[in-house]
Amino acid sequence: NLGAMVQNLGNEAEAEAEFKKSLALHPTYAAYANLGNLYYHQNRWADSAAMTEKALQLNNKDYRLWANLGLAYDWLNDVAKANAAYEEELQRLEETAKIKADDAAIQSELGVLYSRKRLRNKAVPHIEAALALAPSDGRTLADAGEAYDNLGDRSKALELVKKSLEHG
Repeated sequence: NLGAMVQNLGNEAEAEAEFKKSLALHPTYAAYANLGNLYYHQNRWADSAAMTEKALQLNNKDYRLWANLGLAYDWLNDVAKANAAYEEELQRLEETAKIKADDAAIQSELGVLYSRKRLRNKAVPHIEAALALAPSDGRTLADAGEAYDNLGDRSKALELVKKSLEHG
């Protein structure tokens, strides 16, 4: 867990040094993924993308890393690479959703991804499933708001965002 690692080491510079030392000794998926995440939180988009890609070369199964890669490329204004990463994320999420259909975070993320593609018939069932599974979770409510905004339903989006703020 990146947050715990940074907290235990005291600062991000120490965490970065430890991840780099770990990678020099033995390159691992976890070290690359955590370093990519650290760089993302430091707004170092190109570094984040580079480390995340190295992690994905070792294990491309985790949808969260594809999401991180897409976000880094969004910040770098590389639409083609961002969209390619989001497509990979969508494939991994669809596979995961078959196993974890009752996971609100997965349903929520699927809803957001489909809403970005303006696929209302695919987005809404996932959004509503997420809301049914976690009706008072701030993140789920915020994601639902984003999805409905993407689909052009501003009033529903604002209602959900307001609820997300009420729930932290």
